[in-house]
Amino acid sequence: MTPRLAPALAAAPLFLLLGAAAPARAGTLTVEFDFTGSSFSINGLVFPVSIPPNGSFTAAGAVVHLPAAGPLTPSNGPASLESFGLDVTVDLPVLSLFTITGNFSLVQSGLAAGTFNAANGVALIDQALHVDQFLRIGCTAASPGLCPPPIQSTINEALGILTLPIAGLSVNGAATIISTITVTTNAAGTVTGMFHLVGTEVSRTFVPEPPRGLGLAAGGVALVALAGSRRRRGARRARSRS
Repeated sequence: MTPRLAPALAAAPLFLLLGAAAPARAGTLTVEFDFTGSSFSINGLVFPVSIPPNGSFTAAGAVVHLPAAGPLTPSNGPASLESFGLDVTVDLPVLSLFTITGNFSLVQSGLAAGTFNAANGVALIDQALHVDQFLRIGCTAASPGLCPPPIQSTINEALGILTLPIAGLSVNGAATIISTITVTTNAAGTVTGMFHLVGTEVSRTFVPEPPRGLGLAAGGVALVALAGSRRRRGARRARSRS
């Protein structure tokens, strides 16, 4: 073994042991939810609409980011919500005279931050959740005079504080969300939509932060090697003067 490497290699097991013993830091648990099993009601129209049965969800979902020590162990700390959206169709026959048709869509813009309480499993999204809304309500009838006026609106709305109870996080694939979100639009008067969330887990990923011990081990070996090199240079200078 080269003498110059001996001190560094001799000390390396100690630092590698320290690195191995250092636990990994907490990471981020990302869970994707599907909300197509939810229900949606619209009030403020000529006739109230409940979906289902007066329509269906063509898409609905969201992604939640939570602090965690592992894929099954969420912890307290910052949380966020992104990619929240829904798309529903409206199909409401009225007294066999006409049918109210149309669609409503909502798409989150940006990221909404909040906190997660692991003890009660609640993510509180207290940063403004901005959503783009599109509402189009029309009518089909044998006689056009039977139909109420059509409604169309496109707006951006900042929703209030969202409380998202998340259960089942300790079991992979079993996470659920049950909550309520209210949205409004001022098209032809105030139209209020109530979104009754029933979310089921689609997927989850856990990304841990890099462990600190590996950096300590590498740095420690480098320092030992540097100290050994300096001692050897000092010894050579002492011998040259003698």
